Amino acid sequence: MRINSYNPVEASYNKSILITGAAGFTGTFLTKRLLEKNCKVKVLAMDNLENLKHFRGKISLIRGNICNSPKNLLKDMDVDFHLAAITRVTGCIKYSHEAFVKVK
Repeated sequence: MRINSYNPVEASYNKSILITGAAGFTGTFLTKRLLEKNCKVKVLAMDNLENLKHFRGKISLIRGNICNSPKNLLKDMDVDFHLAAITRVTGCIKYSHEAFVKVK
């Protein structure tokens, strides 16, 4: 018996997509998959930009973080995959103001 389930990645094919945290482990794989499915991909990334070098010319890259992103970031986007996160203690120390004080 097959259970029908909603797959947000498959539902996003051929659409305009924003991915926050696209330079992270999960974000790079999602970016690759969506580009393979003819999506127009815009990414917001703060660091680890070398992880996105394979996508140059295929994505629209905005360097920044979710605390100071442009107000029109979601304009003309059909879907937003929010993957941005501080994943290590060292990241929390480096970005302590953004992580613990600045809430948007």
